[in-house]
Amino acid sequence: MQTIRIQTPQNVVIEYEIASIWDRIVANFRDYLIIFSYIILLVSIVAYYDINNPMLFIFFAVPPFLYQLLFESFMNGQSPGMKSRGLKVIRIDGKECNFLDYFLRWVLRPIDVIMFYGGIAMVTIAMTKKGQRLGDLLAGTTIIKLKKQNNLDNTLFVNSENNYVPVFSGVDKLNDRDMEIIKEAIKVYETTGNMIPAGELSKKIKTALNIQTQMDPIVLLRTVLKDYYKTTSAF
Repeated sequence: MQTIRIQTPQNVVIEYEIASIWDRIVANFRDYLIIFSYIILLVSIVAYYDINNPMLFIFFAVPPFLYQLLFESFMNGQSPGMKSRGLKVIRIDGKECNFLDYFLRWVLRPIDVIMFYGGIAMVTIAMTKKGQRLGDLLAGTTIIKLKKQNNLDNTLFVNSENNYVPVFSGVDKLNDRDMEIIKEAIKVYETTGNMIPAGELSKKIKTALNIQTQMDPIVLLRTVLKDYYKTTSAF
């Protein structure tokens, strides 16, 4: 199993499993099934209604062409095929991916994935230490395999009961990526006893949310997790 260690802007080091070539092939195959199904449906509609407007046909043909770019941009680094396989695009510098990152990956996709039946992508993924194809090298990204929900996730759901009242306000300013980092910081403390990542992260959260408290860093992070789940699940 090939892994990569990413240091986030919050100085938390997270170790991810790099997606294997097989995982990527399966994810791509599932995405292609969706694309082909869409094309078949489109052709059937055009034939049934005898549509002769070329511009309309081009308009409906654009989504398959932009499929990967659109889904990765709007689904936080995942296409439907990738999501079904538990894969996700991340930046190797620990920052969040933006549209430009996804675009750079997508613009080289014809060379990486389509030409030579993906042979170029498989070669570069196998040769690079961080499992990157040409598009990833250009964008500074890679694809990781997400972990299944762990005990910390389950604890969060159990403790966030219906009558739970959030302690801190403004937690909705945070996002799922922030929660992932919080969980990893707690995991580092629980497995190694290293309080530094949790301490640094708690300081940043208190500054970001304007929290005035002497609460223990681990307790604070757990509270923010529960507050976030309770607040976001209300929408």
